[in-house]
Amino acid sequence: MDWFFIYIRDERKRLNMIFNALYVRYLKRECEKYNLDFSQVVMLTPDEFEKGKKNASFKNYHGKRIYKTSHNGGYIDVSDNEWNELLLKTKRKKISGISASSGVVKGKVCIVLNRDDFHKTQEGDILVTSMTRPNFVPILKKVSGIITNEGGVTCHAAIISRELDIPCIIGTQNATQVLKDGDLVEVDADNGVVRILERADEEKK
Repeated sequence: MDWFFIYIRDERKRLNMIFNALYVRYLKRECEKYNLDFSQVVMLTPDEFEKGKKNASFKNYHGKRIYKTSHNGGYIDVSDNEWNELLLKTKRKKISGISASSGVVKGKVCIVLNRDDFHKTQEGDILVTSMTRPNFVPILKKVSGIITNEGGVTCHAAIISRELDIPCIIGTQNATQVLKDGDLVEVDADNGVVRILERADEEKK
C-alpha cells in the first residue's frame, strides 16, 4: 500500500502546483489592471485582495501600494506615524531571523519573487525571497546564501540549504522589503543575523 500513499502525495503536489500557476496568472492580470505591485499582492488572502483592490485607501510605500485593515475587517488609511515607521524600517542596517543552515558569507542581494526573476541570479549572490520552492533548485546551486521572509526549520529553504551546505536565514518577515537588488550584505547564519554593509543606491553615489 506504500505506493498508493506515494501516488496520493505526488498527485496532491501536482494539483497544488497547477492551482498556484493559474492563481499567479490571475493575480498578475489583476495587478496590471489595477496598477498594483505583485510582490505585495501575493502576500494577501483572496478576500483581502478582492476587497483591497476596490478600496481607495492605498498608499505608495517604496514604490509598492499598501493598505491597512481595521479590526472589524474594513480598510483605513495608514496614519502619518505608521507611515513614518514603515519608512524607517527600510533604513535599518540589520535583519534577524532563524538560522536554518550555519555559516557566514558576504555577497550582493538578488531578490527573487518568482520564475520571472530567475535570470537575475549570478554566481555568489545572496538569494532573498519570500520562500524557496522546488523550482528554485537550479538557481540555488549558484547562490552563496539564502534569506527568506517566511519558514520554519523544516521548510524547503532550510532543507535545501543544508543539503547544499550554504548559510541560510529564514523567517525574517521583511527581508524582501528592507533589502534591494545589489545591496552588499553579510549573512551570519550562526547567529541568525543579516547585516547591510553597503546599499546599492549609496554605491552609485
